[in-house]
Amino acid sequence: MCSSGSIVKRGLRRVERGSHAKTDGMHPKISCPAPLSYIADEIVRLLRKIRGKEVADKFFNRVLRLIKEPQLNLIAKKHNIDKSLSIDAKIKEILNVGVSFTNALPNILQRRFQ
Repeated sequence: MCSSGSIVKRGLRRVERGSHAKTDGMHPKISCPAPLSYIADEIVRLLRKIRGKEVADKFFNRVLRLIKEPQLNLIAKKHNIDKSLSIDAKIKEILNVGVSFTNALPNILQRRFQ
């Protein structure tokens, strides 16, 4: 039997650690949901501050996917990222390099509303 903490408390974030699966010679793969850990929002904010991130990567990723390629190229150029990469690769590199949201936002807004 698999047991998982399905109770979500306010102020906590769910973090999955990986999937656990058992393989038996006679039976097909039986999978069990990964054990969950809950991290307080205050800890998440503290870790973001330490890493120098204003917003979570998933939200920054959503914004970067909405903008056009020339705007991505401007951000890539300012942070020495190869602009000949595909759009998805550029977005991953921007996130990996650690470009801050507030540094990228003026480029996005300037080009968007001219």
